Amino acid sequence: MKKSILLSVFLLVSCGTGSGGSDKLTFGETVGSAWLIYQDGDYTAAYLAFGEALTNFGSMPFDSLARAHAGRGWCLARQNSYSDAIAEFSQGGANPDALAGQCFAQLANNSYQNSVTAGSSLLAANASYVFAYDPTVTSADVRLALAQAYFYLNNYPGVITQLDILSPGHGLTSASAPADILDKIMQLQGTV
Repeated sequence: MKKSILLSVFLLVSCGTGSGGSDKLTFGETVGSAWLIYQDGDYTAAYLAFGEALTNFGSMPFDSLARAHAGRGWCLARQNSYSDAIAEFSQGGANPDALAGQCFAQLANNSYQNSVTAGSSLLAANASYVFAYDPTVTSADVRLALAQAYFYLNNYPGVITQLDILSPGHGLTSASAPADILDKIMQLQGTV
């Protein structure tokens, strides 16, 4: 909260009624400020700040805009608004943060194949992914989400592939009882 208040004061001073407009924030500064608000846990204010970046700088290259859409998606996902988050993440294209968020939001929305598609795309591009704005979210979390999605798709070989990476020597095969496979997934939650 303290960061949000300080950032708000900074934005008011920076965007004040100076002469010539040279004191306006750039797209990068606006998005960077929005991520700081996100990290402070004020997801509503961060969502609005990302929206401001999209409104004020809508003509930026797609890769730049993808960062703001990914941010809006994460804000919505943190507020359990998964369908809206998915719509934002979809506009983020191949942005790694958008793909990670898409993987989690699609899983939460019971869209398992879409979760697999997003998570697999992310890991193919960056097998050691770490979310820069919450480093507790890593490729291991994406792999666990993939294992869950594969489980719900009854794709036990897919689950085992992820478990082999997350927990080598787990002793399960794709022929193991589904209840045993699910138990292992549940054991890994909160430990990866």
